[in-house]
Amino acid sequence: MQRFAVIALVLSAFVFTARTSQAQILTQSGPCPGIMTFEVTGALPEARLAFIHSPAIGSWVIPPGMACTGLATGLAWPVVLGAWVEADATGYASVNASIPPAACSNRYLQVIDALGCTGSNVILIG
Repeated sequence: MQRFAVIALVLSAFVFTARTSQAQILTQSGPCPGIMTFEVTGALPEARLAFIHSPAIGSWVIPPGMACTGLATGLAWPVVLGAWVEADATGYASVNASIPPAACSNRYLQVIDALGCTGSNVILIG
């Protein structure tokens, strides 16, 4: 997970137009440690989704000049981008990730819908 860029740097590279969003639900399955599946339902159709993680819950706010400026996440700084994924036409997306032992019950995950500028629920990995 050290290879992932800080979300603040990555979000600045994208420009999005916000649209009315719906409730997103983030779920997880699989063994921790091991290959886990993280699924999102209820995103906007074909939205770009940022899977972000942090060691703590909080209310980090996306700073000015970036996509979704002012959006309060459910995570505390430092926030790290795990993956960008595109939702399908129904608002569904999934990511499979190899989760190391150190991340189990020590990392929180949230998905940001960069089209609607909304966040999913926050889950504790593992």
